Amino acid sequence: MSVRQAATRILAGRIIMKAAWAAFLVLPLVLPLVLLTMPADTPTPVKVLKTNKPGQQPPDNEIAKTIRAHIDTEKYREVRVQLIRDPEGKPSHYLVYLLPKTSRRLEFAKIALDQHFKVLSVERNYKPLEIDLKQQPGPQTPGKQND
Repeated sequence: MSVRQAATRILAGRIIMKAAWAAFLVLPLVLPLVLLTMPADTPTPVKVLKTNKPGQQPPDNEIAKTIRAHIDTEKYREVRVQLIRDPEGKPSHYLVYLLPKTSRRLEFAKIALDQHFKVLSVERNYKPLEIDLKQQPGPQTPGKQND
């Protein structure tokens, strides 16, 4: 290796080290400014799922407003809701799927409704029943029909 190549490598190494130190010293000063200029958190989205029992229901934005009024959605990274009907086809409850921000699990809640979609009660840590499972859309098992 020639003297010129060795000098070039040493110089390049010093420049890289200075850049690394500059980034190390400047980053703590710049990072808070970047975080302050980031947009505020957007509200957790509430997705309305379809059911295999047809019928009238409120618009999706009204359902989302009802869910946000009765459940603190900011604790969750995702919220999904499905209208469950009784055997006569009248609204029974909202089945709410909650995906927490702090863990990788699925929680359920039940928001009981009257026939005019007014909230009667809220049940946390709900365990879905057979009526909930029967109204899930999707492929049917051969030989069985969803009621």
